[in-house]
Amino acid sequence: MNLKTWNYVGLLHAAFMLVGCGQQQDLITFDASAHAAEEPEPSVICRLFLQDHDTRKLRWTDVLQGNPPSLGEMHDVDEFPVLDAEHQNLVQMDSSQGTLLVGVRDDADGVFQSGWVLLATGVEEEAHGDHGHWSFDDKPRIIARKLDDQQGNPAHLYVYRDVYYLANDRKNGYTRIDPSVVDGEGEVNVSQGFHAGGGHHITLAVAENRTGYGTWIDGGGPNQGRVDVTRIQPEGNEEIAYSLALPTGVIHGATTAADKVFFAPADGICWVAADLDPMAEHADTEIHHIALGENPETKKPLRTGAFATHRDYVSFVYGEEDYAMLGLLNAHETSPQLVNVPLPM
Repeated sequence: MNLKTWNYVGLLHAAFMLVGCGQQQDLITFDASAHAAEEPEPSVICRLFLQDHDTRKLRWTDVLQGNPPSLGEMHDVDEFPVLDAEHQNLVQMDSSQGTLLVGVRDDADGVFQSGWVLLATGVEEEAHGDHGHWSFDDKPRIIARKLDDQQGNPAHLYVYRDVYYLANDRKNGYTRIDPSVVDGEGEVNVSQGFHAGGGHHITLAVAENRTGYGTWIDGGGPNQGRVDVTRIQPEGNEEIAYSLALPTGVIHGATTAADKVFFAPADGICWVAADLDPMAEHADTEIHHIALGENPETKKPLRTGAFATHRDYVSFVYGEEDYAMLGLLNAHETSPQLVNVPLPM
């Protein structure tokens, strides 16, 4: 697959992942005519994983040093499960501790076959204080998988404190998958810690790997604005400690930073102090609201649908067209104040 084809796939499907990118990489330019005879094989900058949505396969290649950088040979991940292109989709994927996890969703609410696949990336880091050296000697390999009619049709995947949390929408909960337990050369039995919390189309925040906040997508009815708070345990926990009720529903976004938990409901942003010892008597915790304004034409409140975090900062986009904004919140502040960067488009 050439670079033009990769760009088409990557941009069209927006489903790719770079693994092993170091911050200390320098690009060195050579005179190709002078060094053609003795030029060594180009070194690897990082490894790229991408989803082929036509075949439902996971593919990989190495990004090679050069000016400009180039792609190596494209490969299918060996022994990746054969999926039904008409009934199954690869959904969100992420990497942690030398592994990559990808979710599988079907068009029959999980009854056809859904779940997840975990693989070793073949990328290893050797830490050197303020930087790291990366090796790409091994091919990716499957180390665990769970595909059946009991996985609740996953959609969203999160990594908190190097641990995977995969939302099982049709089971009203999420699975904790800890890649640090992975060992051995063959397929391993990775512990699945299922936790109750959230419903229908779950977004999730996990504070300090101790407390999970699972959201409900409902825009009306008894579960409007509902957030379930559950104590995280490696073996799982199906007992919800208590539930919060945000002022509005249609929650589609959650994250945690600096001992606070943030949610994205239909109106603005809500946040609470992270409860690291959840119990029923904490159900009256104070819910704070940050307004994002309203669309002057429709008079509807502005909202966001997803967060990204960096250190103590929570970032998100909201609005549209002339009213599009990048929003920033410093979660370390006692009462985070909204900082806006206009993005008119």
